[in-house]
Amino acid sequence: MINQLKSSKELKDLKGLLKHVCSLCGEEIPSNLHQCTACAELRSKVLREIADNWYMDAASENEKYFHNTNESQQLMNGKKCFVIGRKGIGKTAIARYIHKHNGLDWQTFSKLPIYSELPLAFLHEKTRAEFNIFNQDIIIWKYLIYYNICIMMSNNNNLAPAVTEKLKRVFGINPKDPLSRLTEKLTIKSFNLNLLKDIISISVDGDYSKDELSLVEVTKILEIFIMDCQDTAKYFIIFDDLDDNYIYVDSDEERQRYNQLLTSLFRATLEIRSKAVERNISIYPIVFLRTDIFENLRDSNKNKWSDFLINLDTSVTKNIKNMLSHRIFKTAETVNYEGHQFSFEQAWRLIFNDELVPGGKKKHENFKYITRRTQSRPRDYIKFIKECAALAITRNNLITSKIIKEAEYLYSKHLRDEIVDEIHVVMPDIESIFKIFQKIGAKRLETNEFIEKHNVCVEKGEIGDNGAEKTLSCLFDFSVIGNILNIQNRVAYKYQNVDSQFNEDAKIEIHPGLHYTLQLF
Repeated sequence: MINQLKSSKELKDLKGLLKHVCSLCGEEIPSNLHQCTACAELRSKVLREIADNWYMDAASENEKYFHNTNESQQLMNGKKCFVIGRKGIGKTAIARYIHKHNGLDWQTFSKLPIYSELPLAFLHEKTRAEFNIFNQDIIIWKYLIYYNICIMMSNNNNLAPAVTEKLKRVFGINPKDPLSRLTEKLTIKSFNLNLLKDIISISVDGDYSKDELSLVEVTKILEIFIMDCQDTAKYFIIFDDLDDNYIYVDSDEERQRYNQLLTSLFRATLEIRSKAVERNISIYPIVFLRTDIFENLRDSNKNKWSDFLINLDTSVTKNIKNMLSHRIFKTAETVNYEGHQFSFEQAWRLIFNDELVPGGKKKHENFKYITRRTQSRPRDYIKFIKECAALAITRNNLITSKIIKEAEYLYSKHLRDEIVDEIHVVMPDIESIFKIFQKIGAKRLETNEFIEKHNVCVEKGEIGDNGAEKTLSCLFDFSVIGNILNIQNRVAYKYQNVDSQFNEDAKIEIHPGLHYTLQLF
C-alpha cells in the first residue's frame, strides 16, 4: 500500500499514522508502552489523587472538581428557580456551588437553610385558624424566605446606614442560635419589629402594638419592607436536601402531608419571584428536589412550573464526558500538570488503557462497558472510577480490563445499597424482592416468571401483598429493571427517558450494574 502512494508527503503522513505514540502528549514511544515516561508519572499521581480525593458527596469535595454548566448560569441569573433530578445526579453540587460562589461577591448574598432545622411545626401554630393548611404552608415558606433575606440585608454595606442599623437591631442574630429560637423571638413585642415601619414608605394596616403578632402579620410587614427597599443586591435562598426527611415518612397520610408542604414551597417561590420581578428586586429562591418526589406533587398550575424548571435527568447525562474530562484535567492540575486542557479521549486514555472488556458474548470499549453499568449519573462514574483507581495504584498504575471487572463487583454492591436507600420508603420489602431475582437466576426474564415467584412469596408471608405488577412498575421507575424492546433487542430504562412507562407485556432485564451483587453471572 505504501508503494502506491503518489507523493512523499502522503508517505510521510502514513508513516506518522503507523507510529506508536503516547496517548496524552503524542510523542513517539516504544510499542510496548502506553505513555511516555513523563505522562506515565503524571498518570500515577492522578490515579492516587482520584483514589484519595474524589468523593460522591459534594459537601466533602473540593470545589475545583465542579463542572460549571449552563444550568448553573440559568439559576444564577434568575432565569430558572426549580431543579429536579434523581439521587446522585448532581443537585447538591450545583446548590453548594451557587451558595459558595455568591458568597464571594460583595453585592450577592446567599443562604442555604437546613431543612431539618426549619421550625415548621412551631410556625404552624402562629398562622390563623381561618386559613386552610395549604395556604398556611405558603405563608410559612414566604416568611422563612423573607426572614432570611432580611438577615442578609442587614449585612449589606451598600444599603443606607439607617436601614442596616435598624435591620441589625431587629435581626440581632447570634449565628449559633438555631433557627427555631430566632423565629420565636420575631413574633413578640419586645423584638421591635415596628422599627421596620419607620423605613418603609408604604403604609402597613393593622394593630402592631399588641403583645404578639401573627405569622401572617409579620410576613406582610417583611414583604412590604423588602419590596419597598431600593436594593440592587442579589439574594439567593437555596432549598436543598428536601428529600432527607422523606425516608422517615411511613404512612400514606404523612406522605400526602409532606408532598403538600413541598407543593406550597413551589407556589411560594413563584409568588415571591413574581413580586420581585414587578418591583425590580433581585430575589431568587431556588428549590432542588428529587424527580420521583416532584412527580407526586399536585397543583392546578403545575404545568406552568416547567417554564422555570431544570430537569437534570435529561441535561446532565448529555454532558457526562465533559464532566469527566474536566474532573480528570483538574486532578492533573492538582499534581502540577501545566499542559493544555484535555479532550475526553485524552483524559480517558490518561488513566485507562485501550483494552476491550469482556462482557457476555462480546467485548466492549471500556467507557461503554462502565456506562452500561451506571445509571448515567455523575455519582455513578465517580464511584466506579474511584474503585478502579484504588485497585490500579496497587498494580501497574493503569486501569486495565481486569481491574474494571474487579471494580465492578465493588461498584455493584454500592449501587444496590443506593437503590435500597432510595426505594425502601415506597417498597420496604426491596431486599426480599432482590432475592426473588436471585432465585430466578436470570438477567433477562418474562414478567410472568417474576409474578409467579412473587405470589409464592406473598403466600408464604415473606413479603407484603402490594401486587406483583405494581412492584414491577415501581422497580422500573427506579431503573432496577428495564423493558426489552423488539428494536434490535434494545433495553429501555427510566433513567434514559423520564417519560417512559413500564410495559408489562415486554420482557424485562435486571440493570447490569446489579448483576454482580445479585449473582447473575
